[in-house]
Amino acid sequence: MSLQALVATLIWGMSFPLAKLVLQDVGPLTYLVLRHAIGGGLLMMITVVSVRSHVRRTDVGIFVLLAVILVGFHQGIQAFGLARTTAVNSGWLIAAAPLFIALFARLVLGERLRPRQWAGMTGGLLGSFTVVTQGGLGEGALLSSGGLGDLMVLESAAAWAAYSVAGKGLLTRYPPIAVSAYGMAIGLCLAVPVWLAAGGAADGPPRSVTAIPRDRPRVRPPAGRSAPSRSRGR
Repeated sequence: MSLQALVATLIWGMSFPLAKLVLQDVGPLTYLVLRHAIGGGLLMMITVVSVRSHVRRTDVGIFVLLAVILVGFHQGIQAFGLARTTAVNSGWLIAAAPLFIALFARLVLGERLRPRQWAGMTGGLLGSFTVVTQGGLGEGALLSSGGLGDLMVLESAAAWAAYSVAGKGLLTRYPPIAVSAYGMAIGLCLAVPVWLAAGGAADGPPRSVTAIPRDRPRVRPPAGRSAPSRSRGR
């Protein structure tokens, strides 16, 4: 593995626990808007200043489609799912994305993989499920391990695969950073009206059993005993 790939993997792995911490204080829609505003803004600045790549009129439709998949079905649902499950489960379940990409590439693009590659990805996916469900791969095991949150994260992995396959053609005409920048910018324009309709900054975090407690629970004194007084009697 190259140094660049290692750094990218480390940053990607850190994103789940960091996102989980953010979702303790803000709602999924607020997190989604902030993520696209900051990340998309930086990528757009680099694209405009360094890459200088402009969208052709014939490609506007596919960029909008990619933005809908990216915001609505990948990052949006992933944010709601991460708020309802653990960062560990999310990291393992998103590992299903390569298998979905291979499947969609076979169905849409006609690309083929060797049996050894299919076996390797399938084994990795089963390993992820084993960790998430703690060894229970029976019916309903995934739903009972992390509830709806796990299923939402798994769906976001499939959405990321659809985004990757649908955007492959654009990578032959635009630099990768430009594709990401325009996709996030259009996605931000689509997400802001939904965020405002949901209350804007008042959008709070959903109730989640995986939330990190902020305060220590108060210990009540045993029955028949009163709590010690701070002031001493004279």
